[in-house]
Order: sequence, then C-alpha cells, then structure tokens
Amino acid sequence: MRDWRIGSLFSGIGGLELDLERAGLGRTAWQVEADPFCRAVLAKHWPDAVRHDDVRTVGAHNLTPVEVVCGGSPPARTSRSQARARASPERGPGSGSNTCGSCRR
Repeated sequence: MRDWRIGSLFSGIGGLELDLERAGLGRTAWQVEADPFCRAVLAKHWPDAVRHDDVRTVGAHNLTPVEVVCGGSPPARTSRSQARARASPERGPGSGSNTCGSCRR
C-alpha cells in the first residue's frame, strides 16, 4: 500500500475513497459532504477522517495536505455552478475544472 493521503470533495457515501483505499493507494484524511445522512455513513466507515459539511468553507486553512483529491459532482439540484452551466452552454459541463483549478498551489 502506498502512503498517500486522500481527500474527498462531494464525498457522498465514500465510494471513491473506498475504491482508492482498496486499490492500495492510501488512507482517507478528510471528506467534505453536505448531506447529514451521508456524513453519518462516512463517520461509520472512516472514523479517523476529518469531515466538513460545506465545500465553500474549506481550503488550505483547514484541510490537511493530501497527495490525492477525489470527488463526485455536486448535486445538480443544489449546485449553482451546475445551474449556470445549464443556463449558459458556452460555460461547459460544470464545476469539475473549477474544482481542479482551486486545488493547484
């Protein structure tokens, strides 16, 4: 197993983290998920990971540096970037590129 730390945005119930850990890439350090039910599932399966409930309030000031950042798409019904993308076809498919851009140092 590699000794990489994994961080997850829009974690859902942790499917991506589970796959990365099972593939031997490392251990999950933190997760960001707004849904309380999903956070309860995450807490059960990753008791040592730090959890946050709002992606808009996390960043270098409160996230441990990690080697891998994974994440699902924000729910379309609540995502402002998804709504803008649907309203403006020239903007592209959504927030994925914005997420990657904000992770660069």
